[in-house]
Amino acid sequence: MRYERTVPRTHEHRIASGTFVAGIILGCVAVSFFVMRAKTGGSFVYPLDDSYIHLALAKNLADQGIYGITSHEFTPASSSIVWPLLLAALRPFYKGELGPLALNAVFAALLATVVDRGLRRDGYGATGRVLLGSAILLATPIVSNVLIGMEHTLHMLATLLLVHAAVDALAAPKAAGARSLAAISLFAMIATSARYETLFAVAILGLLALIRRRLAMAVALGIGAGLPVVGFALFSMAHDAAPFPYPVLIKRQHFGAASSFAELVMPYVREPHLLALLVLLALAVARAPSSWERRRLMLVVAAVTMVLHTSFAKVGWLFRYESYVVLLSLVALAGPMLAAWERLRTYALAFALLLLPLTTRGAHSLIKTPKASYNIYEQQMQMARFVARYYPDQPIAIQDVGAISYFSDPEIVDLIGLGSPAVARLKLAAAFHGDAVDGVVQGRKIAIVYDKLARPSWRKVGSWRIADNVVCEEPSVSFYAIDHGEGARLVASLREFAPSLPATVEQSGEYLR
Repeated sequence: MRYERTVPRTHEHRIASGTFVAGIILGCVAVSFFVMRAKTGGSFVYPLDDSYIHLALAKNLADQGIYGITSHEFTPASSSIVWPLLLAALRPFYKGELGPLALNAVFAALLATVVDRGLRRDGYGATGRVLLGSAILLATPIVSNVLIGMEHTLHMLATLLLVHAAVDALAAPKAAGARSLAAISLFAMIATSARYETLFAVAILGLLALIRRRLAMAVALGIGAGLPVVGFALFSMAHDAAPFPYPVLIKRQHFGAASSFAELVMPYVREPHLLALLVLLALAVARAPSSWERRRLMLVVAAVTMVLHTSFAKVGWLFRYESYVVLLSLVALAGPMLAAWERLRTYALAFALLLLPLTTRGAHSLIKTPKASYNIYEQQMQMARFVARYYPDQPIAIQDVGAISYFSDPEIVDLIGLGSPAVARLKLAAAFHGDAVDGVVQGRKIAIVYDKLARPSWRKVGSWRIADNVVCEEPSVSFYAIDHGEGARLVASLREFAPSLPATVEQSGEYLR
């Protein structure tokens, strides 16, 4: 099988294979959707509490004109600039919780066609495009990213379009024209608005543009990626908040002089699929022909983006943070794979072993995502139901702000910091302990938190524990009376609410006595 083989270029053929891949992906999403609904008694629950953070932001922005997790204060609680805006724009037409899922289904279908178009350029026939395109997206894994209802599917789509457009411009013998530069700038803007991690890909693309002496392209990349970042920074600082969203600041990777090497290596130990991809990318780069050939540029961009991401950002947490890097890597490897098909057959076993972690991860995502949905149903959704019934507009302290804030509007203190500027500022200054914690919860009646976040002076009245936890930070969440005078009411409320909890939630504590 040679790389430069003739492939029919009919418009109908391309549409058929891309549509077929989209159908496979959306079929898997539909099956998982109904499995998740069956587990939660007929209601769809997103497998991450973070999904409800975006819904809460969109609700308050559309209904109250306030960019906040509650209607009480400005809170830059989303790591995505554009996603809450898209959901807020959708809210006048649809106020249910399935809006993010529907948007993700559309973006996944578009992504399938973009991947299909790239495989066609690499020389794959219709059957190969369907098989490999489906495998790439399932390994990414696209199904899990659609079902979490967050911005990652849009991020993957926009980033892939950006890299394709920029690499084409770099590989061309002449500098890109105005239309190409406008497309590159637009894709950079959308991708960066979706996730700040796009800046890693923009950095290597910009560096390559400067080396290639394509100054106009470097400027287009900088303007496209910079506008949403600077725009949000000005908007946030005008509200006396940090220039970056609090999730970006709090969840970023930290380094110390003595631990930097361990921090650099650890993501590849925890996530072996990233190591396998990096090895394959390095081997493919070493064997690639010309420095400015399109396939080689794709490999370099994917490899450097992965190294930058694992060095400065998080990986894991339900397969989402590094999904765009996995997609870029697999798409970049597709061309060299076909070109080296004869050699790959010779080393089939070694190649299969390298891809095993990725295959296992893709299959595991289809199993883990429904479990994660049920975890959120057992823990965060029950907390939200409890607060909505007994403390809907009361001042409380919590650690999972999404579902609680979306289904009611209490005056919260988020002890993690994503939804409370006061806590975020203390955490970023490494000062959130002791009296500082007591200060931010002053005036709060109760706390619903993991035990490790509780203060000794609080009165613990009960706990809920879930089994088979795959996504919640802790399997047990506890209820505390910060104001001891609130203890009797909290006990009575928990006792009344107890029969409505799922049978799988293990209850314990004072309120049961």
